[in-house]
Amino acid sequence: MLLSSHRMNLVEELCDRIFLIHNGRRVLYGDLAEIKESHGEHAVRIRFTGDGSALADMPGVTDLRLEEGRASLTLERNTTPDAFARSLPESIEIQALHVDRPPLHDIFVRTVEGRTS
Repeated sequence: MLLSSHRMNLVEELCDRIFLIHNGRRVLYGDLAEIKESHGEHAVRIRFTGDGSALADMPGVTDLRLEEGRASLTLERNTTPDAFARSLPESIEIQALHVDRPPLHDIFVRTVEGRTS
């Protein structure tokens, strides 16, 4: 079956293998899980109470977006989700913690812009 879509979230839900094209050229092809794994980093979302400013000083954290009681961030390749969770500052109380690979949309954009993770 062939699915053609610009909605990357739909592609992630329905497909195991992908073939992504940009300007008529192949930019990503293969098993979706392997492609996400090959991009190494993890996307993390946290809901918490307390002072989240300490998250900015944590080693292995990039792309931190901090709001009142919420944070979104990316872990560097060499930082495991387990190591990150164990090193969370005591100044915050975790209400929810979600770890995933980056969305396919973000991987696609970085790939066509020539950036690597």
